Amino acid sequence: MKSILIVDDDEKVLKFLSIGLKASVYKVTMTVSGEEVLKLVEFKKTEAMLLDILMTPVNGLDVLKRFCSFSPLPLIAFSAHSSSCEEALRLGGNGHITKPFRPKELIDKINSLTREE
Repeated sequence: MKSILIVDDDEKVLKFLSIGLKASVYKVTMTVSGEEVLKLVEFKKTEAMLLDILMTPVNGLDVLKRFCSFSPLPLIAFSAHSSSCEEALRLGGNGHITKPFRPKELIDKINSLTREE
């Protein structure tokens, strides 16, 4: 079972994503904190991270900059603003998806990044 880490400061979004991913046989770890995610990545075995870009107080781009400096974990950025997603790719993200999206789109994106070669 693949393990996914989801980071979003909106608990409703976390719950929605978690339900969809668990139904697709993923183990899900969630956090609303950009600071906490950096600790979780070090101690949790996970195959990919989904990171919301527009969060407070620490935004996803700041998390991404620090994350990419020490982790090769595939990261998919998501945001309602496509320009934020494009910036995430420039900073080292591996993929992006613009809100709103269908759960199948997200699962396909995760599978494309975590497919074992």
